[in-house]
Amino acid sequence: MNAVFLIAQQVLRVSFVGALILGLVFWTLRADSLLGLHMLFGILVVACLWTLGAVTIASGGGLPLSLGAIGLGLLVLLLGLTQTSLRPGPGHFPIQVLHLLLGVTAIGFGEMLGARRRRSRNGQAPPRSSPKTGRAVPERPSPLCPDGRFAAGFQRTVRAPFMPRLSWPGSWH
Repeated sequence: MNAVFLIAQQVLRVSFVGALILGLVFWTLRADSLLGLHMLFGILVVACLWTLGAVTIASGGGLPLSLGAIGLGLLVLLLGLTQTSLRPGPGHFPIQVLHLLLGVTAIGFGEMLGARRRRSRNGQAPPRSSPKTGRAVPERPSPLCPDGRFAAGFQRTVRAPFMPRLSWPGSWH
């Protein structure tokens, strides 16, 4: 399973770069002859995103992120295949920008799945998140030894609201 995941992630990266470059060529040079290759890269991006999501689910990884990646892949596929028929003419620019943003989001989801997999395989738990903000909370080492004394390298700090910070190593005696 690990080899499938790594290959899918690398193909996702290469396909995304190819699709991005060809998409920018369409915007600037109007090279419509390369549309088939751009679509092939896009389909590869979606297939790799689905593979990453399926492998993550099968290996017991994060279900919400995996289902989000699979759903995003479906959305990218549907928008990419129907893009030319949506608002043709001068009003088509917002559709193109949405298509670009969904593609960038797809590579972001693939990289998030890869980072979570690497952390879980290295024995690291996913980062804790704050219940209020939902952001990751960094782990802080405890300044106390198991017996309750301060560990080496930590200092006791006394701070009054009206005074500057005063620190000294040693005891309170």
